[in-house]
Amino acid sequence: MNRVSVIIPTHNCARYICAAIESVLSQKYPDVEAVVVDDASQDNTISLLHERFASAIQSQQIKIIRNPKNMERSASRNIGAKHAKGGVLMFLDADDVYLPDHAANVMKMFEEQADADAVYVHPSRIIDEKGSVVGRPLPFISPCRFSTDQLITMGSIPCTIGISVRRKAFDSIGGFTAELNQREDWDFGLRLIMHGHRVTSIQADTVCVRYHEGNTSKHRAEFLGATELVFERAWNFSLRRGFGRSFQAAFLLAVAAHHLNRYSIRRGRQFLLGALLRSPLSMLSVRAIKLLVKAILPRQITKAISGERVYSDLSEPCFKVRVPLKELVLQ
Repeated sequence: MNRVSVIIPTHNCARYICAAIESVLSQKYPDVEAVVVDDASQDNTISLLHERFASAIQSQQIKIIRNPKNMERSASRNIGAKHAKGGVLMFLDADDVYLPDHAANVMKMFEEQADADAVYVHPSRIIDEKGSVVGRPLPFISPCRFSTDQLITMGSIPCTIGISVRRKAFDSIGGFTAELNQREDWDFGLRLIMHGHRVTSIQADTVCVRYHEGNTSKHRAEFLGATELVFERAWNFSLRRGFGRSFQAAFLLAVAAHHLNRYSIRRGRQFLLGALLRSPLSMLSVRAIKLLVKAILPRQITKAISGERVYSDLSEPCFKVRVPLKELVLQ
């Protein structure tokens, strides 16, 4: 039986880390280990873990690795992978939890689809600081409408907590991009498919994401900068490898959507134009038409129609991106 290693990076998350580990130990799949990477926490995380899980630590069902300095979560996941014994790697944030059937469902999919290199399970519940279910994430786009590769390209597979990957595939792409701590999930999925690995997905109610004041995903400017950095790297890779125009157009639409929904209308229009000129047929989908409406109408009007929140127009990302408009449409 293939062992599953659940890698949990943590930094000053003593309030939630025990619930995350308990959700791993409660898995119905019989061979699961938790690899906790403490990223130079200043709270009582380490002493708490030794107090609560002494037996599991002694039996090595839980491994604890301590970083000598704060290295952030992507680098910590890579460090955890080096210490993991499992042939399948999962990545759980210290404030999130799995339900007991999660690993069993994923491993069943790996058994049924032996050629799959990774399995994605979309988060199904939002929990609060006390662990109570307070909502549902945005619905997962049905795999019946798009392939998993298309969903990744569109940016519709967004959560690291839902990714399970065979170790060989993880090692072949070099793990997570260490300098990315926003959008590293999208970057990871893109690099998997662009290196020829097969990613599949299943619908299962087994992944819970916790929303609280400390969520790093709320850092919007950093999120935008990371989005464009991921785009730049993947775009250049797609040009070098000769990916088709339909792939590139879908990719451009994904970044356009982020800007038109939350950030810079001007930048969103540039990406949308790039998609149109690269593959006019890409604009025939309902999703593309909605983006066109947002690009043409003033933001306050589209907000009133759709009920969406209006965000300030962040035109300057945190990272300097060097993909000018002419490259998006002319190469």
